[in-house]
This record gives sequence, C-alpha cells and structure tokens, in this order.
Amino acid sequence: MTTRVANILNRYPETRKSDITLQIKYWQVYSGLKSNFVDLTKLYSLERLTSLARARAKIQNEYKLFQADIETRRRRRTLEEEEKEAQMLDKPSGLATSC
Repeated sequence: MTTRVANILNRYPETRKSDITLQIKYWQVYSGLKSNFVDLTKLYSLERLTSLARARAKIQNEYKLFQADIETRRRRRTLEEEEKEAQMLDKPSGLATSC
C-alpha cells in the first residue's frame, strides 16, 4: 500500500495536503470508484483512511518525499502537539480499588 500511496502523492499533488483527497483518489485509481457515491456495503472492502494517512505520513515524514506545503505541515504539527497534550491530560487517575 505504501508504494501505491507514494504513486498517488507523486501524480496528484493535491493529495499531499488532504488525507480525504488522498483517500478518494486512491479509491478512484486502485478500487475503481467511478462516481461521487460509495455503496456503504463496499466500505468493508475499501482501504481505510487511517491506513492511507499512516502510509502518507511515513512517506512524507520519514522518507521526506512528496511533501505538503508549509502551511499544511505547520497545521499538522500543531494538531499533533495538541493531541499529545490532550492524551496526557486524559490518563486514568490510578485510584483503582481491590476487593
């Protein structure tokens, strides 16, 4: 899948800054999506957004290929920092009692 995502990022620059655009283009190229509508039962066989986003992040962050524009990278970095902070604040208190 990483090779396919890299191919999409290379051929369609608009997919570099939007995971939704990447998902739609991936479905069009590799899953034969022809219309703007998806049969809900077909969702079970289509690639998931999370998998495509992880592949895109690996290509852009580790391999430094097909980078998004500066504003998109800045926004993603800010969202990542906010999510990390929210996860740290949302830890269980550890006050479990035993019987």
